[in-house]
Amino acid sequence: MKTILCVEDGQDDVLLLRLALKAANVECQIQIAPDIEDARAYLSGQGAYSERQRFPWPSLVVSDLILPGGSGLDLLQWIRQRHPAEKFPVIIMTGSADDQAWKRACSAGANFCVPKSAGFQEAVEKIKILLDQQE
Repeated sequence: MKTILCVEDGQDDVLLLRLALKAANVECQIQIAPDIEDARAYLSGQGAYSERQRFPWPSLVVSDLILPGGSGLDLLQWIRQRHPAEKFPVIIMTGSADDQAWKRACSAGANFCVPKSAGFQEAVEKIKILLDQQE
């Protein structure tokens, strides 16, 4: 089963993403990192995340743009220094209407930038595309 690392500090948004994936019949395991530090530790396999059986390598990352300890853009840049976009997809989501933030995320290597206002429907469509490409 494929794994999605969801980097999100809002429990309501995590729940909405889970429900949207379930409604769309997307079978995957969702791991949650509430901030950038946890996301980096997860992706590096450090600390509590060193057990890859319990915390498998994700097929993709879905990250909020605004996070405790930094931004989804900071995380995206950190990921792109280590993994090319075509081999490790990242979706950036935000409730912000800041066009400049969207442009920066796209130019930094996000596979997709998705507004939360779309009700997670658009995010699920993008997730399905990226997961299907990995088969």
